Amino acid sequence: MVFPATDPFDNIDQQTLRHVSLKVLQRVNGLRTGFLRTTDNRPHLSVLSDAERRLAFGVQLTAARTLAMAGVLPDADPAVFLASFSRSAAAEQRGIFSRMFRGQKQAAQAGLMERMMPILAAWPAFDADAFCEGSPQPDEFMAEFTIDFPGLREMAYEVSKPKQVLLQLESHLATLAPIYRDFEGALFSGIDRDALSAFISRSAEAAPEPQPVM
Repeated sequence: MVFPATDPFDNIDQQTLRHVSLKVLQRVNGLRTGFLRTTDNRPHLSVLSDAERRLAFGVQLTAARTLAMAGVLPDADPAVFLASFSRSAAAEQRGIFSRMFRGQKQAAQAGLMERMMPILAAWPAFDADAFCEGSPQPDEFMAEFTIDFPGLREMAYEVSKPKQVLLQLESHLATLAPIYRDFEGALFSGIDRDALSAFISRSAEAAPEPQPVM
């Protein structure tokens, strides 16, 4: 969908949200364009159709939105970011890890690990057990995920901006909500949301199930 950049009937708060949202959409669109230009050079993406490559970008966007909605800004190191979801509470007490995890305590938020797991399964060779335990992922996964991680991290930061405007101006939520809904619709422009959900589900089904902790 096309995001309406201006509206002559906007008040100052609506103008602010619309301006912030437009800047975010422009930045995300630039990242989308950059990603699609590189897919021919990446084996697991080169075999996909154009529509499927857009879905692969949609996976990153879904991850970014999930993190933004949870208030999590990923650590700059992808391995540290992945380990921050560990279900082991002891991770916070292991010396150097306690320093590396500083600023990421919200990653332990209940349910976030479960929401992120099927999304991350869209990258090749994802190991669900390693993800749950905070152990290193296979080299194949890390090689591909590390390529995408800077863009994912930037999108998580960008997508959080309109939400922050809403929180700051929550007394005007009724007038701002329609603009925010337009923003969310435009965020996934060109991506079939139902097909994206199916794409993520297929990836999650193909990945081995994590083993229960005894």
